Amino acid sequence: MTGFAYRTTVKPWRSLRVEQLSSLDETIDQYFARYEATGNEELFESLCPYFGVPWPAGMALAVYAEEQARRWQGRSVLELGCGLALPSLVLAQKGLSVTATDFHPDVPWFLERNLAANGLSVQYQALDWQEGGLAADVLLGSDLVYDRRQPVTLVEFLKNAKWAEAVFADPGRPYWEAFMALAKKTWQVEEFLRDGIFFARLVADPKVLQ
Repeated sequence: MTGFAYRTTVKPWRSLRVEQLSSLDETIDQYFARYEATGNEELFESLCPYFGVPWPAGMALAVYAEEQARRWQGRSVLELGCGLALPSLVLAQKGLSVTATDFHPDVPWFLERNLAANGLSVQYQALDWQEGGLAADVLLGSDLVYDRRQPVTLVEFLKNAKWAEAVFADPGRPYWEAFMALAKKTWQVEEFLRDGIFFARLVADPKVLQ
């Protein structure tokens, strides 16, 4: 935990109660002032609390995950860069075994509160997906390719991980197409558009998927 005093609000989302930042813009301004005053401006980018509000791609991925929950029953699911972890929370409601991951130190604080508020259980693992491999049957992620390095980094991460199916959602950021081009060189990729959000379903092991 960074020790930052968050101002939060609780809002309903589908059948969940989600505690989130009351104002992202206000929180960013306060964060910047804090790190500028301490001379640690370099921490601002990595610790900026973008995770603290639901984003359109994350909400769309949560809806898709809810639809796929029956198909994924009995499989391990891991969410990359979870933020408020809406897909993980939705799948936990459906009784799936889910691990949420993120690198920001304040994500667990929000996750614990939202799990308690909704009576759910989700495992959490501190993970910078740009650094290490892992294993899960299904990988999920939204808004993961928002700078020029991330298409290559995400593809390399996926090559070093063990998984059967990965589903990513993106609002159409400039580097999404670069990620798609790289992913298609290695995996079977299904692309589709839902409510203005771009989806990619990558299949690494067709034999285990129905």
